Amino acid sequence: MISQSKTFIEVPVIEGARTTKPVDETKRLAASEIKISIADETDAYRLAEGIYACFTQESIDKMEPPHLQPPMPTRLYLMARRIQPTLSQPHMHWIKATHLPTNTIIGAAAWASPSLPVHNIFRKSAFTFYNWKNNLNLTDADIDALYANVDDEVWSGTHAKNDEIRKEVVPEPHWYLASLITWPERYGDMDTA
Repeated sequence: MISQSKTFIEVPVIEGARTTKPVDETKRLAASEIKISIADETDAYRLAEGIYACFTQESIDKMEPPHLQPPMPTRLYLMARRIQPTLSQPHMHWIKATHLPTNTIIGAAAWASPSLPVHNIFRKSAFTFYNWKNNLNLTDADIDALYANVDDEVWSGTHAKNDEIRKEVVPEPHWYLASLITWPERYGDMDTA
Protein backbone atom coordinates (compact mmCIF):
# COMPACT_ATOMS: atom_id res chain seq x y z
CA MET A 1 0.00 0.00 0.00
CA ILE A 2 1.31 3.42 -0.92
CA SER A 3 1.71 5.86 1.93
CA GLN A 4 -0.21 9.08 1.40
CA SER A 5 1.40 11.87 3.32
CA LYS A 6 1.21 15.60 2.89
CA THR A 7 4.38 17.35 1.91
CA PHE A 8 4.30 21.10 2.26
CA ILE A 9 6.65 23.51 0.60
CA GLU A 10 8.00 26.54 2.37
CA VAL A 11 7.61 29.79 0.50
CA PRO A 12 9.62 32.68 1.90
CA VAL A 13 7.40 35.51 3.09
CA ILE A 14 8.51 39.06 2.47
CA GLU A 15 8.40 41.16 5.62
CA GLY A 16 5.14 43.12 5.73
CA ALA A 17 3.60 41.24 2.78
CA ARG A 18 0.02 40.03 3.01
CA THR A 19 -0.43 36.32 3.40
CA THR A 20 -3.32 34.02 4.14
CA LYS A 21 -3.35 31.66 7.06
CA PRO A 22 -3.54 27.92 6.44
CA VAL A 23 -7.05 26.50 6.25
CA ASP A 24 -8.36 25.21 9.55
CA GLU A 25 -9.26 21.63 8.58
CA THR A 26 -12.23 21.68 10.99
CA LYS A 27 -13.76 24.54 8.97
CA ARG A 28 -13.12 23.05 5.53
CA LEU A 29 -16.35 22.61 3.57
CA ALA A 30 -17.29 19.13 2.44
CA ALA A 31 -17.45 18.59 -1.31
CA SER A 32 -21.15 17.79 -0.89
CA GLU A 33 -21.72 21.36 0.36
CA ILE A 34 -20.43 23.01 -2.83
CA LYS A 35 -21.81 23.00 -6.36
CA ILE A 36 -19.61 24.10 -9.26
CA SER A 37 -21.61 25.40 -12.23
CA ILE A 38 -21.74 27.97 -15.00
CA ALA A 39 -22.80 31.45 -13.89
CA ASP A 40 -25.41 33.35 -15.86
CA GLU A 41 -26.69 36.91 -16.14
CA THR A 42 -28.77 36.53 -12.97
CA ASP A 43 -25.49 36.16 -11.04
CA ALA A 44 -24.04 39.53 -12.12
CA TYR A 45 -24.95 41.40 -8.93
CA ARG A 46 -23.48 38.71 -6.65
CA LEU A 47 -20.29 38.66 -8.74
CA ALA A 48 -20.08 42.45 -8.40
CA GLU A 49 -20.39 42.03 -4.63
CA GLY A 50 -17.53 39.54 -4.80
CA ILE A 51 -15.24 41.93 -6.63
CA TYR A 52 -15.74 44.61 -3.98
CA ALA A 53 -15.43 42.06 -1.16
CA CYS A 54 -12.29 40.38 -2.48
CA PHE A 55 -10.09 43.23 -3.68
CA THR A 56 -8.34 45.55 -1.25
CA GLN A 57 -9.72 49.04 -0.79
CA GLU A 58 -6.34 50.35 -1.95
CA SER A 59 -6.60 48.56 -5.30
CA ILE A 60 -10.24 49.61 -5.72
CA ASP A 61 -9.37 53.24 -4.96
CA LYS A 62 -6.80 53.21 -7.79
CA MET A 63 -9.48 52.23 -10.28
CA GLU A 64 -12.35 54.08 -8.61
CA PRO A 65 -10.88 57.21 -7.03
CA PRO A 66 -12.77 58.16 -3.85
CA HIS A 67 -13.94 61.47 -5.38
CA LEU A 68 -15.74 59.49 -8.13
CA GLN A 69 -17.27 56.86 -5.83
CA PRO A 70 -21.04 57.06 -5.46
CA PRO A 71 -22.70 55.17 -2.58
CA MET A 72 -21.95 51.43 -2.55
CA PRO A 73 -25.38 50.34 -3.84
CA THR A 74 -24.77 52.45 -6.98
CA ARG A 75 -21.24 51.10 -7.37
CA LEU A 76 -22.54 47.53 -7.14
CA TYR A 77 -25.24 48.28 -9.70
CA LEU A 78 -22.71 49.76 -12.14
CA MET A 79 -20.28 46.86 -11.70
CA ALA A 80 -23.10 44.33 -12.17
CA ARG A 81 -24.20 46.09 -15.37
CA ARG A 82 -20.60 45.96 -16.65
CA ILE A 83 -20.32 42.25 -15.79
CA GLN A 84 -23.72 41.24 -17.15
CA PRO A 85 -22.86 41.08 -20.89
CA THR A 86 -19.70 39.09 -20.15
CA LEU A 87 -21.85 36.29 -18.76
CA SER A 88 -23.41 35.55 -22.15
CA GLN A 89 -20.31 36.34 -24.23
CA PRO A 90 -19.40 33.32 -26.37
CA HIS A 91 -16.06 31.79 -25.34
CA MET A 92 -16.17 33.57 -21.95
CA HIS A 93 -16.88 31.20 -19.07
CA TRP A 94 -17.80 32.34 -15.59
CA ILE A 95 -17.66 29.36 -13.23
CA LYS A 96 -19.26 29.75 -9.82
CA ALA A 97 -18.96 27.85 -6.56
CA THR A 98 -22.26 27.83 -4.70
CA HIS A 99 -22.52 26.93 -1.02
CA LEU A 100 -25.54 24.61 -1.13
CA PRO A 101 -26.76 24.97 2.49
CA THR A 102 -27.17 28.74 1.97
CA ASN A 103 -27.58 28.77 -1.85
CA THR A 104 -24.96 31.53 -1.96
CA ILE A 105 -22.14 32.03 -4.45
CA ILE A 106 -18.89 31.90 -2.45
CA GLY A 107 -16.37 31.90 -5.28
CA ALA A 108 -16.08 32.48 -9.01
CA ALA A 109 -13.60 32.35 -11.86
CA ALA A 110 -13.91 34.12 -15.21
CA TRP A 111 -12.13 32.12 -17.91
CA ALA A 112 -11.54 33.39 -21.44
CA SER A 113 -11.20 30.45 -23.82
CA PRO A 114 -8.52 30.37 -26.54
CA SER A 115 -11.26 31.35 -29.04
CA LEU A 116 -11.94 34.68 -27.33
CA PRO A 117 -9.87 37.53 -28.78
CA VAL A 118 -7.33 39.16 -26.48
CA HIS A 119 -9.42 42.13 -25.37
CA ASN A 120 -10.15 42.16 -21.64
CA ILE A 121 -13.85 41.93 -20.86
CA PHE A 122 -13.55 44.60 -18.17
CA ARG A 123 -12.32 47.32 -20.54
CA LYS A 124 -14.78 50.07 -21.43
CA SER A 125 -13.99 49.45 -25.10
CA ALA A 126 -15.22 45.85 -24.69
CA PHE A 127 -18.77 47.17 -25.12
CA THR A 128 -17.91 48.11 -28.70
CA PHE A 129 -15.33 45.39 -29.36
CA TYR A 130 -17.71 42.56 -28.42
CA ASN A 131 -20.76 44.37 -29.89
CA TRP A 132 -22.53 44.57 -26.51
CA LYS A 133 -23.33 48.22 -27.21
CA ASN A 134 -25.51 47.29 -30.19
CA ASN A 135 -26.86 44.06 -28.71
CA LEU A 136 -28.03 45.90 -25.59
CA ASN A 137 -29.14 49.04 -27.49
CA LEU A 138 -26.78 51.25 -25.49
CA THR A 139 -25.67 54.74 -26.44
CA ASP A 140 -22.22 56.18 -25.84
CA ALA A 141 -23.79 58.14 -22.97
CA ASP A 142 -25.13 54.90 -21.45
CA ILE A 143 -21.66 53.35 -21.55
CA ASP A 144 -20.08 56.50 -20.14
CA ALA A 145 -22.58 56.32 -17.26
CA LEU A 146 -21.58 52.70 -16.55
CA TYR A 147 -17.97 53.84 -16.12
CA ALA A 148 -18.66 57.20 -14.45
CA ASN A 149 -17.22 55.98 -11.14
CA VAL A 150 -13.89 54.80 -12.56
CA ASP A 151 -10.75 56.54 -13.72
CA ASP A 152 -10.92 55.12 -17.24
CA GLU A 153 -7.28 55.90 -17.94
CA VAL A 154 -6.32 53.64 -15.04
CA TRP A 155 -9.21 51.14 -15.40
CA SER A 156 -9.12 50.48 -19.14
CA GLY A 157 -5.48 51.51 -19.45
CA THR A 158 -4.37 48.83 -17.00
CA HIS A 159 -6.43 46.16 -18.76
CA ALA A 160 -5.18 47.31 -22.19
CA LYS A 161 -1.57 47.16 -20.99
CA ASN A 162 -2.17 43.67 -19.61
CA ASP A 163 -3.67 42.64 -22.97
CA GLU A 164 -0.49 43.79 -24.73
CA ILE A 165 1.64 41.82 -22.28
CA ARG A 166 -0.53 38.73 -22.87
CA LYS A 167 -0.09 39.03 -26.64
CA GLU A 168 3.66 39.35 -26.22
CA VAL A 169 4.20 36.63 -23.62
CA VAL A 170 1.68 34.09 -24.97
CA PRO A 171 1.17 34.85 -28.67
CA GLU A 172 -0.69 31.62 -29.42
CA PRO A 173 -4.37 31.13 -28.43
CA HIS A 174 -4.62 30.32 -24.72
CA TRP A 175 -6.93 30.10 -21.75
CA TYR A 176 -6.88 33.27 -19.64
CA LEU A 177 -8.10 33.68 -16.08
CA ALA A 178 -9.70 37.14 -16.19
CA SER A 179 -10.85 37.10 -12.58
CA LEU A 180 -10.73 34.78 -9.59
CA ILE A 181 -12.63 35.59 -6.42
CA THR A 182 -13.33 33.79 -3.16
CA TRP A 183 -15.41 35.59 -0.57
CA PRO A 184 -13.23 36.53 2.42
CA GLU A 185 -15.39 34.68 4.93
CA ARG A 186 -14.46 31.50 3.07
CA TYR A 187 -10.69 31.75 3.49
CA GLY A 188 -8.23 32.31 6.33
CA ASP A 189 -7.90 35.69 8.00
CA MET A 190 -5.37 38.07 6.48
CA ASP A 191 -2.08 38.11 8.33
CA THR A 192 -1.12 41.77 8.33
CA ALA A 193 1.66 41.41 10.89
